Amino acid sequence: MSYPSYKDIQKAREHLTEVSYNHWVHHDLWSFNWWILLIATFLPWVIWFRLVNRDRIFEIFSYAMGFGVTASILDVFGVDYEWWGYPDKLVAMMPPLFPADIAVLPVLYSLVYQYSSTWKKYMLYSVLVSALISYIIEPICKKMGIYENQHFTHTMSFIGFTILSLIIKWIMEAVKRFKVSESK
Repeated sequence: MSYPSYKDIQKAREHLTEVSYNHWVHHDLWSFNWWILLIATFLPWVIWFRLVNRDRIFEIFSYAMGFGVTASILDVFGVDYEWWGYPDKLVAMMPPLFPADIAVLPVLYSLVYQYSSTWKKYMLYSVLVSALISYIIEPICKKMGIYENQHFTHTMSFIGFTILSLIIKWIMEAVKRFKVSESK
C-alpha cells in the first residue's frame, strides 16, 4: 500500500488554503456573521476591562490567557478530527473560532474566576456558564451558520467546558500556592 508523501500533503494543503481563502473572500468577508464575529472578538474584552478587579488584573488575565490558549488548542483538535466545524471565519488564515477561543470564553470564565471566592461558588458559576454556552449560545451559532457540531453534542460541550474550567482553576490555585510557599 502506498502512503502519501510529505510533498503530497503539502500539495493538498495548498489546495485547501486556496479553496478556504476563496470561500472566505466570497462568502464570509463583510457578511452579517463576519460582523458578529468581529464584535465577538473585541466587545467581550471591553466589558472585561470595565469589570476586572484591577488589584488582581495580572492573576485574572493569566487565568483568561490560560483558558484561551487551551481552548484554542482543543478547538483545532476538534476541527481537525471533524467533531465540529465553523463554516464562517473572521480571518481566513486564523484558527477555527478565534473570537470564541480568545475572547468570549476567556472573558466569561475569567469573570467566573474573579467573582468566585470559594471552590463551591466557582463550580456553580462555571456549570451555569458552561450550560449557557453549550445549550443557548452554541445552538444560536448553529442556527446562524457560524458553528456545526458534526460528531459532538451540546452535552459533550457542556462537560468539556466544565472540566476545562475546573482544570484551569486548579492550575491557577496551584501556581498561587507555589508562589506563596516560595516567598516564605
